[in-house]
Amino acid sequence: MFCPECSAEYRDGFARCSDCDVPLVPALPPEEREAMHGDGEATVFVTREITEAETVKELLEANGIEVCVSGESSPLPGVPGEVRLIVNLRQAELAHEIIEDAQVEAEENLDNVVRFPDSQGKELH
Repeated sequence: MFCPECSAEYRDGFARCSDCDVPLVPALPPEEREAMHGDGEATVFVTREITEAETVKELLEANGIEVCVSGESSPLPGVPGEVRLIVNLRQAELAHEIIEDAQVEAEENLDNVVRFPDSQGKELH
């Protein structure tokens, strides 16, 4: 089921769009389907850390954004290649906002970490 106004997709059992408050239709017209999927794509995050890429991917997916992962191998042995997270162009701005908010929150949490000096007087986390 789809909303004829905003093109949002719903599971079976829903009758109205929660955002537009209009009745859902079984399918979108072909031109709307093409527009929905033919907007192109945008890279929203690049890293060399696979765990960081996985964390950001899970964050975006938890917010309803479909993510494609693209990896490039490094020409140097033992050096990881880049991992890119790619989203539909229509969702790129929202994805950037979600990532930025998460980065700000992570930085704020680091400010609350107690730092202990090591044996040479340098701060450890």
